[in-house]
Amino acid sequence: MNPSKLLTSRDLDLEAYIQTLLNQLQFEPNISPAELEQVWIDKIETLILTEMQGTVLLKKIQPLIPLMVKKKIEGNPIKTVSVEPVYEDDRQLVLKYKTCFDAFLDSPFASFKTLNKHTLGNIKVKDYFILQYLITATCKRIRGDGNLQLGLSGASSIGKSVIFEGPLIANSHIYTAERGIGRFVAGNKPILLMNDICVHKLVYSDDIDTFKNICRGEVATAKTHGSTCPIKPIFVFYTSNTRLFNHIFKPTNIKEIGRPYLNHVEKGKRSKTIEEINSIRNRFIELFSFAPPPHLDIALNYPKSGTFQPIHLILGTFSRIVTILKQYNKTDFTFPMLYIYTFTFLFQYIALFEEMFCDVRYKDDIINMARDYLDDLHFNNLIKLL
Repeated sequence: MNPSKLLTSRDLDLEAYIQTLLNQLQFEPNISPAELEQVWIDKIETLILTEMQGTVLLKKIQPLIPLMVKKKIEGNPIKTVSVEPVYEDDRQLVLKYKTCFDAFLDSPFASFKTLNKHTLGNIKVKDYFILQYLITATCKRIRGDGNLQLGLSGASSIGKSVIFEGPLIANSHIYTAERGIGRFVAGNKPILLMNDICVHKLVYSDDIDTFKNICRGEVATAKTHGSTCPIKPIFVFYTSNTRLFNHIFKPTNIKEIGRPYLNHVEKGKRSKTIEEINSIRNRFIELFSFAPPPHLDIALNYPKSGTFQPIHLILGTFSRIVTILKQYNKTDFTFPMLYIYTFTFLFQYIALFEEMFCDVRYKDDIINMARDYLDDLHFNNLIKLL
């Protein structure tokens, strides 16, 4: 049966009349489809009232107007289009990343805190943070390595996402704080990224014991549907607008530096003992910054489109990592995996660094340092990568 036969001639006349009015309307630039739909409905209703000088016809055909307007807009040839990003040379992006990374880490507005001074050994807290961040981005974790995990706290729009989260995101399992199961099941992802989390949840979560085991690199299990599964060793990195630690800056002529920035976990409706709170703090280094680096030109040094990729982080921090290792020897490290991870990274990417920058200055230094730091087994395994 022809569906049109279900319509009366009066129905067809009304539809044709609305179509005549629609044909008088023009698509408008710089307006969303939803806004355009409402504009057209208003215009058609106004035309009906003007032409017929009454509301009787409008009331009869009013239910048809939104349907026909939406149909016409959906057939609009002006649709979203694919736009090519601005492509930049990788070498240029590596240099940009180096500029951004160094400016953020060396900013007078940045503070590094940890409670676990024993694990630091004789390594400066900033240097430990840099080594561990590079390790997090490039290595698979070994169970029981003893390494501290990382947190990044600070005001919005200061570079946390662009500089630090962007290079990690592809290899990360994104943690969700919503109720449910499987939040720690990362599959083959080597990083647990806790993006924009409230640090209060780190301390007061029902999963706190599991979370502490994950941070220590110890055996842990996660709930799944009707069962449990073991959690592979995984690095942890959180970003937040709230603070796990107190951060106090030395007084200067900048008033924001002169005041303390207190933590967000010691007070609240569900306050815990300081020992319980410190059991989480003992597993982290937190970097806090209350403002963007003062001399970083964002327009000049951020990617023109997209984000920084792991390779930009790897090569952009390469020379700084070598410089840090030169300042210490193996006895300065409480746990050896920190420098074993680091040398594994250096041997893996030294050829790529030399190729991009035509710079062969670091190879001999890396090999000589590795002989001093590593046992024969690790050194012989790494030398095969060259």
